[in-house]
Amino acid sequence: MTDPPRSHLDLAVLQQTLADAFLGDEIPPSMAGTRLAFYHRLVHGALDECVASILPRTCARFGERFWREVRRFYRERGPRTHYLRDVPSEFLAWWAEQPWPGDLPPYALDLARYEVTAMEVGAAPDGGRSAVAVLELGRPVVFQEAMALRRYRFAVHRLPEEPEDRSEPREGPVALLAYRDLNHTLRYLELSPVAAAILERLLGGATLQEAILRGAEDGGVRVDDALLQGTAALLGSLAERGVLLGGATDL
Repeated sequence: MTDPPRSHLDLAVLQQTLADAFLGDEIPPSMAGTRLAFYHRLVHGALDECVASILPRTCARFGERFWREVRRFYRERGPRTHYLRDVPSEFLAWWAEQPWPGDLPPYALDLARYEVTAMEVGAAPDGGRSAVAVLELGRPVVFQEAMALRRYRFAVHRLPEEPEDRSEPREGPVALLAYRDLNHTLRYLELSPVAAAILERLLGGATLQEAILRGAEDGGVRVDDALLQGTAALLGSLAERGVLLGGATDL
Protein backbone atom coordinates (compact mmCIF):
# COMPACT_ATOMS: atom_id res chain seq x y z
CA MET A 1 0.00 0.00 0.00
CA THR A 2 1.34 3.41 -0.97
CA ASP A 3 1.15 6.57 1.11
CA PRO A 4 -1.79 8.87 0.33
CA PRO A 5 -1.10 11.85 -1.92
CA ARG A 6 -0.03 14.99 -0.06
CA SER A 7 -3.20 16.75 -1.17
CA HIS A 8 -5.17 14.27 0.98
CA LEU A 9 -3.35 15.24 4.19
CA ASP A 10 -5.57 16.92 6.75
CA LEU A 11 -4.09 20.43 6.68
CA ALA A 12 -6.64 21.68 9.22
CA VAL A 13 -5.32 19.20 11.76
CA LEU A 14 -1.75 20.25 10.99
CA GLN A 15 -2.68 23.91 11.37
CA GLN A 16 -4.32 23.26 14.74
CA THR A 17 -1.33 21.23 15.90
CA LEU A 18 1.05 24.07 15.04
CA ALA A 19 -1.24 26.63 16.68
CA ASP A 20 -1.36 24.56 19.87
CA ALA A 21 2.40 24.18 19.83
CA PHE A 22 3.29 27.82 19.28
CA LEU A 23 0.30 29.85 20.56
CA GLY A 24 -0.98 27.76 23.47
CA ASP A 25 -0.57 29.10 27.00
CA GLU A 26 1.67 26.28 28.12
CA ILE A 27 4.44 24.33 26.45
CA PRO A 28 3.19 20.74 25.99
CA PRO A 29 5.18 18.30 28.16
CA SER A 30 6.28 16.45 25.04
CA MET A 31 7.99 19.66 23.85
CA ALA A 32 9.94 20.37 27.05
CA GLY A 33 13.61 20.92 26.35
CA THR A 34 13.16 20.72 22.59
CA ARG A 35 13.78 23.25 19.86
CA LEU A 36 10.01 23.69 19.56
CA ALA A 37 9.91 24.85 23.19
CA PHE A 38 12.46 27.53 22.32
CA TYR A 39 10.33 28.67 19.37
CA HIS A 40 7.23 28.69 21.58
CA ARG A 41 8.92 31.17 23.93
CA LEU A 42 10.25 33.16 20.98
CA VAL A 43 6.78 33.50 19.37
CA HIS A 44 5.08 34.47 22.62
CA GLY A 45 7.84 36.92 23.47
CA ALA A 46 7.59 38.69 20.11
CA LEU A 47 3.77 38.87 20.23
CA ASP A 48 3.70 40.11 23.82
CA GLU A 49 6.35 42.74 23.13
CA CYS A 50 4.37 44.04 20.16
CA VAL A 51 1.13 44.28 22.17
CA ALA A 52 2.88 45.99 25.09
CA SER A 53 4.60 48.53 22.83
CA ILE A 54 1.40 49.54 21.01
CA LEU A 55 -0.99 49.33 23.98
CA PRO A 56 1.19 50.52 26.90
CA ARG A 57 -1.54 52.38 28.79
CA THR A 58 -4.06 49.57 28.40
CA CYS A 59 -1.51 47.04 29.64
CA ALA A 60 -0.51 49.28 32.57
CA ARG A 61 -4.09 49.95 33.68
CA PHE A 62 -5.47 46.44 33.52
CA GLY A 63 -2.43 44.23 33.92
CA GLU A 64 -3.02 40.49 34.07
CA ARG A 65 -6.77 40.88 33.45
CA PHE A 66 -5.97 42.32 30.03
CA TRP A 67 -3.17 39.85 29.28
CA ARG A 68 -5.58 37.01 30.02
CA GLU A 69 -7.73 38.21 27.11
CA VAL A 70 -4.71 38.61 24.81
CA ARG A 71 -3.56 35.06 25.51
CA ARG A 72 -7.08 33.77 24.98
CA PHE A 73 -6.89 35.39 21.53
CA TYR A 74 -3.58 33.61 20.87
CA ARG A 75 -5.13 30.32 21.90
CA GLU A 76 -8.60 30.54 20.33
CA ARG A 77 -7.90 32.39 17.09
CA GLY A 78 -4.30 33.46 16.76
CA PRO A 79 -2.83 36.17 14.52
CA ARG A 80 -3.40 35.87 10.77
CA THR A 81 -1.31 38.86 9.69
CA HIS A 82 2.24 38.72 8.32
CA TYR A 83 3.08 41.95 10.17
CA LEU A 84 3.63 42.08 13.93
CA ARG A 85 2.35 45.66 14.18
CA ASP A 86 -1.09 44.49 12.99
CA VAL A 87 -1.48 41.89 15.75
CA PRO A 88 -3.12 44.33 18.23
CA SER A 89 -5.60 45.42 15.54
CA GLU A 90 -6.54 41.80 14.86
CA PHE A 91 -6.88 41.15 18.57
CA LEU A 92 -9.22 44.12 19.07
CA ALA A 93 -11.43 43.11 16.13
CA TRP A 94 -11.74 39.65 17.69
CA TRP A 95 -12.14 40.95 21.24
CA ALA A 96 -15.00 43.28 20.31
CA GLU A 97 -17.05 40.25 19.22
CA GLN A 98 -16.52 38.25 22.43
CA PRO A 99 -18.70 38.28 25.56
CA TRP A 100 -17.31 41.09 27.70
CA PRO A 101 -15.33 39.89 30.77
CA GLY A 102 -17.00 41.07 33.95
CA ASP A 103 -13.79 42.09 35.72
CA LEU A 104 -12.78 44.67 33.10
CA PRO A 105 -14.48 48.08 32.74
CA PRO A 106 -16.20 48.66 29.38
CA TYR A 107 -13.89 51.57 28.52
CA ALA A 108 -10.91 49.18 28.28
CA LEU A 109 -11.83 48.36 24.68
CA ASP A 110 -12.07 52.05 23.73
CA LEU A 111 -8.71 52.83 25.32
CA ALA A 112 -7.06 49.99 23.42
CA ARG A 113 -8.71 51.11 20.16
CA TYR A 114 -7.51 54.66 20.79
CA GLU A 115 -3.92 53.44 21.22
CA VAL A 116 -4.09 51.24 18.12
CA THR A 117 -5.41 54.15 16.05
CA ALA A 118 -2.39 56.21 17.08
CA MET A 119 -0.13 53.46 15.73
CA GLU A 120 -2.11 53.07 12.50
CA VAL A 121 -2.11 56.79 11.73
CA GLY A 122 1.55 57.12 12.68
CA ALA A 123 2.51 54.24 10.37
CA ALA A 124 0.33 55.32 7.41
CA PRO A 125 2.12 56.42 4.24
CA ASP A 126 2.33 60.07 3.28
CA GLY A 127 0.32 61.66 0.52
CA GLY A 128 -2.82 60.52 -1.24
CA ARG A 129 -4.44 60.71 -4.64
CA SER A 130 -3.84 63.69 -6.85
CA ALA A 131 -6.18 66.59 -6.14
CA VAL A 132 -7.21 69.96 -7.50
CA ALA A 133 -7.34 73.09 -5.37
CA VAL A 134 -11.01 73.88 -5.97
CA LEU A 135 -13.77 71.91 -4.22
CA GLU A 136 -16.94 71.27 -6.21
CA LEU A 137 -20.28 70.12 -4.85
CA GLY A 138 -20.57 67.40 -7.49
CA ARG A 139 -17.18 65.80 -6.80
CA PRO A 140 -15.66 63.84 -3.90
CA VAL A 141 -12.78 65.32 -1.93
CA VAL A 142 -9.29 63.94 -1.33
CA PHE A 143 -7.74 63.42 2.10
CA GLN A 144 -4.25 62.47 3.14
CA GLU A 145 -3.79 58.80 4.01
CA ALA A 146 -2.46 59.40 7.53
CA MET A 147 -5.85 59.97 9.18
CA ALA A 148 -8.67 58.01 10.77
CA LEU A 149 -12.12 58.91 12.08
CA ARG A 150 -13.10 56.82 15.10
CA ARG A 151 -16.16 56.76 17.34
CA TYR A 152 -15.89 55.88 21.01
CA ARG A 153 -18.37 55.21 23.76
CA PHE A 154 -16.08 56.84 26.34
CA ALA A 155 -13.93 59.99 26.23
CA VAL A 156 -10.69 58.01 26.56
CA HIS A 157 -8.76 60.71 24.69
CA ARG A 158 -9.14 62.99 27.73
CA LEU A 159 -7.51 60.56 30.16
CA PRO A 160 -4.07 61.58 31.49
CA GLU A 161 -1.26 59.89 29.60
CA GLU A 162 0.70 58.82 32.68
CA PRO A 163 0.75 54.99 32.90
CA GLU A 164 0.11 55.22 36.65
CA ASP A 165 -3.17 57.11 36.18
CA ARG A 166 -6.31 55.19 37.14
CA SER A 167 -9.01 57.81 36.65
CA GLU A 168 -12.01 56.74 34.57
CA PRO A 169 -13.27 58.49 31.46
CA ARG A 170 -16.59 60.21 31.03
CA GLU A 171 -19.17 58.05 29.28
CA GLY A 172 -20.77 59.60 26.23
CA PRO A 173 -20.40 59.34 22.45
CA VAL A 174 -17.20 60.81 21.04
CA ALA A 175 -16.16 61.24 17.39
CA LEU A 176 -12.43 61.81 17.05
CA LEU A 177 -10.34 62.54 13.98
CA ALA A 178 -6.73 61.39 14.32
CA TYR A 179 -4.26 62.72 11.77
CA ARG A 180 -0.63 63.63 11.13
CA ASP A 181 -0.04 67.34 10.71
CA LEU A 182 2.36 69.03 8.29
CA ASN A 183 5.21 68.40 10.76
CA HIS A 184 4.32 64.67 10.92
CA THR A 185 3.06 65.06 14.50
CA LEU A 186 0.04 63.03 15.59
CA ARG A 187 -2.93 65.29 16.33
CA TYR A 188 -6.58 64.86 17.28
CA LEU A 189 -9.70 66.85 16.49
CA GLU A 190 -12.94 66.20 18.39
CA LEU A 191 -15.91 66.52 16.05
CA SER A 192 -19.55 67.44 16.56
CA PRO A 193 -22.06 64.71 15.61
CA VAL A 194 -23.01 66.39 12.32
CA ALA A 195 -19.39 67.16 11.40
CA ALA A 196 -18.49 63.51 12.01
CA ALA A 197 -21.45 62.37 9.90
CA ILE A 198 -20.41 64.61 6.98
CA LEU A 199 -16.76 63.52 7.20
CA GLU A 200 -17.74 59.85 7.32
CA ARG A 201 -19.69 60.32 4.08
CA LEU A 202 -16.77 62.12 2.45
CA LEU A 203 -14.32 59.42 3.56
CA GLY A 204 -16.69 56.87 2.03
CA GLY A 205 -16.36 58.56 -1.38
CA ALA A 206 -19.55 60.64 -1.46
CA THR A 207 -19.58 63.91 -3.33
CA LEU A 208 -19.48 67.06 -1.23
CA GLN A 209 -23.15 67.72 -1.90
CA GLU A 210 -24.18 64.16 -1.00
CA ALA A 211 -22.07 64.25 2.15
CA ILE A 212 -23.69 67.48 3.36
CA LEU A 213 -27.25 66.33 2.62
CA ARG A 214 -26.90 62.82 4.03
CA GLY A 215 -24.66 63.94 6.88
CA ALA A 216 -27.22 66.53 7.96
CA GLU A 217 -29.89 63.84 7.83
CA ASP A 218 -27.75 61.47 9.91
CA GLY A 219 -27.04 64.26 12.40
CA GLY A 220 -30.68 65.27 12.66
CA VAL A 221 -30.18 68.88 11.52
CA ARG A 222 -31.45 71.03 8.64
CA VAL A 223 -29.31 72.17 5.74
CA ASP A 224 -29.24 75.91 6.40
CA ASP A 225 -26.74 78.77 6.33
CA ALA A 226 -25.34 77.83 9.73
CA LEU A 227 -24.62 74.27 8.61
CA LEU A 228 -23.06 75.37 5.32
CA GLN A 229 -20.87 77.95 7.04
CA GLY A 230 -19.83 75.42 9.66
CA THR A 231 -18.99 72.84 6.98
CA ALA A 232 -16.93 75.38 5.04
CA ALA A 233 -15.07 76.32 8.22
CA LEU A 234 -14.39 72.65 9.01
CA LEU A 235 -13.08 71.91 5.52
CA GLY A 236 -10.94 75.03 5.60
CA SER A 237 -9.47 74.00 8.94
CA LEU A 238 -8.73 70.50 7.64
CA ALA A 239 -7.00 72.01 4.60
CA GLU A 240 -4.83 74.22 6.83
CA ARG A 241 -3.89 71.17 8.90
CA GLY A 242 -2.86 69.26 5.75
CA VAL A 243 -5.65 66.69 6.15
CA LEU A 244 -7.77 67.84 3.19
CA LEU A 245 -5.75 67.86 -0.01
CA GLY A 246 -8.42 69.20 -2.39
CA GLY A 247 -11.07 68.04 -4.80
CA ALA A 248 -10.97 64.77 -6.66
CA THR A 249 -9.61 64.92 -10.20
CA ASP A 250 -12.07 62.27 -11.38
CA LEU A 251 -15.53 61.06 -10.40
